[in-house]
Amino acid sequence: MIDDDSDSDNTTFLKPAKPIRYDGSVNEEKFYRFSKELREYIEDYKVKPKRVARTASRFLDGRAWRYYVNELADSPGPHTVTDILTGLFNYCFPIDFKLRMHQRVRDLVQGRRSIRDYSHEMKMYLTLAGIDSPQDRVQRLWDGFNDKIVDDLWDHKMSPDLHTWEEI
Repeated sequence: MIDDDSDSDNTTFLKPAKPIRYDGSVNEEKFYRFSKELREYIEDYKVKPKRVARTASRFLDGRAWRYYVNELADSPGPHTVTDILTGLFNYCFPIDFKLRMHQRVRDLVQGRRSIRDYSHEMKMYLTLAGIDSPQDRVQRLWDGFNDKIVDDLWDHKMSPDLHTWEEI
């Protein structure tokens, strides 16, 4: 609530949105969304490291909940969000899933999609494949663009070696 009579900076505070519930299903889009939303929730609420696992557990069902019970509930913390999500991913997804995501990244091309739709899908698969290097991410994005887009980028003096994802 804004208080016009105070010396505050007139900031309105909203409660962070809860992440979607995740049931451990092998669904890359659902896991990606859950991961993103959980990170934001933990960060926005400034959850203490020793409480991160317990907080995350409130949004888990099914196989994902079993991961928490079997791997985290009795294990001394603190746990990072990254550690929890990595463990959850490894517990719920097939062992060759990241390999399949790498293949999907290699095969993904823009086609008839907009640049925005293509780049969002590419970002999701890069994240799921564990490809974190900004340079590798930009190169993979560039390699899948339609030839016309690449020609336009070159005309604008852009290069995957010199420019960031955001710039491209």
